[in-house]
Amino acid sequence: MNGNSAVDHCGPGPAAPPPARRPGELERLGQEMHDRLDGPVWDGDLARPTAEVAVFFDADRCLDVHAHLAATALRGGHQARTVLAAYPTYPFTAEPATGRWRAVRTELPTATPERVGAGAVFRTAGSVAGTVRSGSPDHPAVLLEWTPDGEFPPGGPLDAAGARVVEAYELTPVRSRAWCRRYLELDRQHGPVPARPEAAARLAERLGLTPAEAAVLLLAQPQSGRDSVRRDRFTTHHTGRAAYGLRDAEADRAVDALEDALGGPALAELYERLLPDDPERLWTHGPDIDRAAAWWTARHGPTPPLPADTAAEAAKEFTVPKGGWAQPRRIDPRCRLIRHRPQVRGGALVGAVATGAGVLDAAPFPLATPRAAAWLAYRTPAGDPLRPAVGAACARLRTVDELVTVYSIRADRLTGEPPSPEVPTAHPAVTVEEDPVLDLRHVRVLPGALTGPEDPALDALDDYLDQLKPSQWLPAPSGLPAVADLRLLLSDGFGELATHLAADPGREPGWEQDPRRSVPHLVARSADLLGLTPDAAALHLMLLALPDPTDRRVRLWTGWSAARHRTIGAELTDADLVVPDTRPRAGRRLFLPGPWLEPRAPRLPIEASKLALLPLAADRVSASHTPVVPSCPLPALFESAFGRALP
Repeated sequence: MNGNSAVDHCGPGPAAPPPARRPGELERLGQEMHDRLDGPVWDGDLARPTAEVAVFFDADRCLDVHAHLAATALRGGHQARTVLAAYPTYPFTAEPATGRWRAVRTELPTATPERVGAGAVFRTAGSVAGTVRSGSPDHPAVLLEWTPDGEFPPGGPLDAAGARVVEAYELTPVRSRAWCRRYLELDRQHGPVPARPEAAARLAERLGLTPAEAAVLLLAQPQSGRDSVRRDRFTTHHTGRAAYGLRDAEADRAVDALEDALGGPALAELYERLLPDDPERLWTHGPDIDRAAAWWTARHGPTPPLPADTAAEAAKEFTVPKGGWAQPRRIDPRCRLIRHRPQVRGGALVGAVATGAGVLDAAPFPLATPRAAAWLAYRTPAGDPLRPAVGAACARLRTVDELVTVYSIRADRLTGEPPSPEVPTAHPAVTVEEDPVLDLRHVRVLPGALTGPEDPALDALDDYLDQLKPSQWLPAPSGLPAVADLRLLLSDGFGELATHLAADPGREPGWEQDPRRSVPHLVARSADLLGLTPDAAALHLMLLALPDPTDRRVRLWTGWSAARHRTIGAELTDADLVVPDTRPRAGRRLFLPGPWLEPRAPRLPIEASKLALLPLAADRVSASHTPVVPSCPLPALFESAFGRALP
């Protein structure tokens, strides 16, 4: 044999075929279910299933993958690669689809002798089911059920053994197997899906969300649970927050608020709309904002005409009360709720107010919207197109006369039972009702049975709430304790505010916080009485009446420069009408003489002399989670302050 022939003989031959991919456990289970379709019907003995397949005890993680596929794909990264590689192997994503698949949670009879293990297959008269999470009488089993003719047996897959279906939902592929393969190919070519802060900004604008809420939607981290076949809880993904300018506390609060407002299933639907039909658009364009906005509008109505910066300011200033979470009254397999605590969404509350007379449709829980209405009236100048709508919302809210929850009470494992609410409930307007599902009681009030904002029942409700530990109470459904809102609704000032705002289109545009614009006659009278220039008299009136005359805001309201502001302040100091000082969190250098109060944020420190003018400044738990704003028209507030200080 010559050398050349040796080289020819030993040269490279045809490439060896790649090793066959071993089927995954869900594939094996699905194949076994298909193979058993033509076999005998199972006789109902749980100890003797139709067949058994070796699968891991937590094979129901496929339901986590299914529930969070869209959110995971939007975020990208290592988890997305893992999930999108596994999803096409699940039997319910088969192409072409034959029949229907569903996930079923079953409560086993108490006489069940042993656990029903994962991998057990059961052939019924009309379907085949495979167990993906083992069960016992104390722990419901989870099964994947397939019916080729599209009709599931009415009693469920384990009806022959006396098992009861406590939850079921159909499994429709979120995206096709081809879509998943294309996504993985793009990920290999271009790397992870890029962060898109600009997409979060557009999402916030189109959906009426705060920037933080929109950002956390794009950063959702699936959170597995075993309380349901629908795995639809979310938290935020810590490693991506910096790209969106999110602080940890801000992100956690935003996702809690969204989950409370929408619920897990609705969030999952929103993610499916955000995920483009063509995966390449995730790299070239980002999420499908238009489709998500259309879904949102169909579900929640048109986005309120609220500027994004106003919504963001409200979200910052309406703070979440601290405390515990309510748990289900008993471990009930039918109860998907793991924990519950109403979350306040300041942006959503003022957005509901911006809808005007439709406020009760936009915010079905009316309490907390009165404070949002007063806040929005104070944060907008005369001539702002929102103000007539705020007036219409105030008028509509004044008509509320249904039983409303002001807060809820609960026993805590560490702090024990709350005190008896016998004092507030002695009033016929106040009742306490047990929640049918959660381990808590709702304190409810009928507004029409109260005499006004000073009704003793409201004082009793405030006194009772003030003595509770934070872990012993939960806010009203709006996310805030609502006694302060009831006082506001019942006050004459709130009715006057509605009338005042309705007439706003006829006023000269500008900030009513400037007394020269809103009460020029008082400025002239004050200047004469005190021997001041008109500007100094105006600044004195602002310090007498307003809850937040910080240097920055005074200059915004008046248009003064910093130098002009200092000159006017020096005139008041020389007249011994104010005290120059530096005080924490005050944001100003001039103060009225007398006691000084320092409440916690979001409230600014304030002179004690203003408490009689500003009911929302009361030192009560029910009023402590929102900034202090006037509860009446600003001209009326200046009149009251002038009358008290300069009769």
